Amino acid sequence: MAEGLADALREAVARQLALPYDDAAASREIDAVYQRHPGTQSLLMEAAAGQLIPAFEN
Repeated sequence: MAEGLADALREAVARQLALPYDDAAASREIDAVYQRHPGTQSLLMEAAAGQLIPAFEN
């Protein structure tokens, strides 16, 4: 379920590591996330949206 989110996080970390440290840019990126997601529930909904959960078989 979290593959898409995990991939996005890995890409974000790799992108940040590839660039010189820039505190202002990092702050802008974090602020942008907070603007899109004012709370944990909103972030969780986006993270889970579009994720496929395999059928549960007994």
